[in-house]
Amino acid sequence: MKKVSAIILRIVMLMMFGFPVFAVSPFSLPITTIIIDPGHGGNDPGALSANALQLEEKSVVLDLSQRIKYELSVLIPQATVLMTREDDRFISLEDRARIARTADPGVDGSSILVSIHANGSQYEEASGFEILMKHEQKQVVFFPDDIQDWQLVRYSGMSTSTLNKALNLENRQLARALQERIASQFPDSRNRGIKEQDVWVLNASAIPSVLIEIGFITNSAESEQMTDSVWLDLMARSIAEGIILYSNR
Repeated sequence: MKKVSAIILRIVMLMMFGFPVFAVSPFSLPITTIIIDPGHGGNDPGALSANALQLEEKSVVLDLSQRIKYELSVLIPQATVLMTREDDRFISLEDRARIARTADPGVDGSSILVSIHANGSQYEEASGFEILMKHEQKQVVFFPDDIQDWQLVRYSGMSTSTLNKALNLENRQLARALQERIASQFPDSRNRGIKEQDVWVLNASAIPSVLIEIGFITNSAESEQMTDSVWLDLMARSIAEGIILYSNR
């Protein structure tokens, strides 16, 4: 009860000082901030290739994420592009979600999170790309104890239930846009579809968020592709174009 009262008091004070109250979904505003999240890092290598390449997922996805950031800087230079890590270091799931949740997109903008991973399997023949989103029945917490004033104002005009429904819609639209562009550029790659999974970062970021598994590092053919600069550039371009397709919704 004390927490609720404190939140209400903060909202009233912010409104008195001229902060706008949102009457529409805060997720439907123009995309001004994009957070790219290269999975794993540091002492967490992620999935490993089973062939002589000895590829580590953490290195592949960092390389790809840097290429995505470059493509976005060319295609939409007005957007702010952040990365949860820029080098080979371990970043906790909590910190990844915090970076996404607290990146202020500005009064007239919104932000998204795209997490980049490479899949792994005990079966060498497993192949293809897939896109993960949170379970739609999973209720995201929009009013944590460390909520910032801009977040408080942004979310205060809608119920938690309405915010979760709006977030689910945006998650699926983002996933579909990315799926469309990747499938278009890689017609020979198996499209494993869009899947709902209980992924901590997607549950905790409180913004439209997806996780892309670009392929199986444990598949010999796909791990070879992950060392090909041309393939990586095309994948980066596809993901950047998917983000733009979503932002033009």
